[in-house]
Amino acid sequence: MKKTYSSIKLNELRQYFEISKRLQNILENEEILPFKTIEEYLNAGLSAKEELKKIPNLGEKSAKELEFLILKFIDGDFQIIKPKIGRAH
Repeated sequence: MKKTYSSIKLNELRQYFEISKRLQNILENEEILPFKTIEEYLNAGLSAKEELKKIPNLGEKSAKELEFLILKFIDGDFQIIKPKIGRAH
């Protein structure tokens, strides 16, 4: 079964985009997110960004970054990021 964008969890966006460290840390801590999926975020409408800004250490810039990434994902403007493999020293 193919996943639709609405069933994608917000923390899964890390697989598709390079994101700021602050936003990455927040998405890793899923229990503090007021929305778990893109669908829940979109259903919240105009209040979504305000709800996000209630999260400690997530300000206007990170809320805008997340919104931008969600819109890019919906538009299909992404590539799956391959994990960076470090070289042995």
